[in-house]
Amino acid sequence: KIRLGEKFMKKAAKASPENINAALAAWELVLRDIMLIKNQNSENIINRQAEPDLNKIAENMDNNHVKDLLERIREIKNLYKQNINYKLLLENFLINI
Repeated sequence: KIRLGEKFMKKAAKASPENINAALAAWELVLRDIMLIKNQNSENIINRQAEPDLNKIAENMDNNHVKDLLERIREIKNLYKQNINYKLLLENFLINI
């Protein structure tokens, strides 16, 4: 969990307005994969290279937490459209994982 989180924190620090949507989309895919793993449907995950890390994360998260994070991403997308500081949005999201 920490390794994956550190990786995303470093990427968030380098994020620019041009790639904020890509970063959020990547998070949505990761969370989607975690949900699939949690529901014994891992054959459909997208991030195969990260499957061992995703399995560890899935063990420590419940479905409600994953749903909450997905909802937070939707909120961030809406706030981003309102010109809220994108780095603060990403950092806040990552801190609250």
